[in-house]
Order: sequence, then structure tokens, then C-alpha cells
Amino acid sequence: MTDRFAVYYRNALKNAAAIEAAPLEEGVDPADLYHPFLSRRVYFTAAEAVITASWGAGNFIDSVCLAACVFTQARITVKEQGETLFSGWMYPQGKNSAFTLPSIMPCDELTVEIFAGAPVSVGWMFAGLRTLFPRFQIAPKTGLEVTGSAERTEGGQVYGLKRPTLETLDVSFARIDRDTRRAMAEYIDAVQFVEPHLIEAYNAEVWPLLYGVLTGAGDFSKRDGPGFYFDTTMAWKEAG
Repeated sequence: MTDRFAVYYRNALKNAAAIEAAPLEEGVDPADLYHPFLSRRVYFTAAEAVITASWGAGNFIDSVCLAACVFTQARITVKEQGETLFSGWMYPQGKNSAFTLPSIMPCDELTVEIFAGAPVSVGWMFAGLRTLFPRFQIAPKTGLEVTGSAERTEGGQVYGLKRPTLETLDVSFARIDRDTRRAMAEYIDAVQFVEPHLIEAYNAEVWPLLYGVLTGAGDFSKRDGPGFYFDTTMAWKEAG
């Protein structure tokens, strides 16, 4: 179990000079790899797919993530000015997976080779810098929001429309310092309650990664005592 809490929202793919993917199904746009709607998934025609993104100078990454993607393994290669800085394997962690590089690396070319047992499809991809917050308090609140609704006939029979059941997560942070408060405020302002991203509450083998949207945040209560330390809460809901 990690002693930190990570969110993946600073996606450098949005600023890539070029994104190439193959072999794509006809009419599929590689830019949909970073589109926030998982329904805009990128479909490939084979069980092996290659995604390449390139940037100019000054781009740095420390993480690569795949959301709503079923695969067996993926090879990640990071290059800078033609030199390979890293090459290694990423393995699935459920429907959402995150891979952390050994360090923050400059990157002007990233290649992700995905291998699966069936034609590959990717709901969302992240390549960029993750944001770490301190471990939240013990006993986070998690649950399921049932979004389907039902009616009853005069005879009492139930009918209605089933809709996706969404995971929720609520956590509390105690005694965070001013730098952490500033980083949280930057995160809240960046995603607000509208931009889906990946949330890593614990290691994936303990708690699956959540692709969701922030639903509650922004209140910081100063603790009694010397110095500036704060208590705050955050909440998320699964996004599609």
C-alpha cells in the first residue's frame, strides 16, 4: 500500500505536436485517446497496437495510464533527442492501469505498444506528471450510486430503465501544510467538477483505480494551534 494519494490530470498528450496510432479502424481519430468521454474510445483492428506521441523541447513525464483498456501487457519507451531513456513493461491492474516511471524524465517521443488477446481498444490514455497528496485519514467512505429508476404498475409490478451504477469515493485529509493546500487548490481549479481523470487511492491490487470526476472539494479549515495547517475533504464519482 502506498503512503501517498495520486491523481492523474496533467495530461501532456493534450499538448503533443503529433499523435500516431496503428492499426486503427477506419474513421478513428487518435486525438480521442485523451478525450474525457470513455465512449469516444479508440479502436484498433489487431490485438497488437502501437501509439506514438511526440513533443518539442521542455516536455516531462513520470507516468503512463490506460483507462477502460483490456490488455495483457504494454511496452513503454521514452526517448529524448533520439536517445532511449527508458524501456519497460506495463501490466494490467484491472480496467484502469497506471505505470510510474523510475523518475521524472524529459520526453520528446513516447511509444506505447499494447498487446491483448483481442483487437485493442483504449478509452483514455494519460502521459504526463502525476500529482501526489499525503495519505488521507483512515476509513474513507466508498459506495455505489444506483442511477437507474423504477416505476410500478397498478398491480405492483416494477418496471424501469437500468443505467450504469457508479462508484463513489469520499476522503478526509488532516493537518495538511500550506504547500499541500496550494497544490490541492491548483488541482481543484484545473479539473473543477467537470473534467474526468484517474484517481489512485491505494495500490491497484488493494483498491482499483477510479476514472472519475471531482464532486466535492474546496473547503479548507485551519486547525487550532501554531503554524498554518488545514483539514479538508474531497469526493469523486465514476465517470463514463
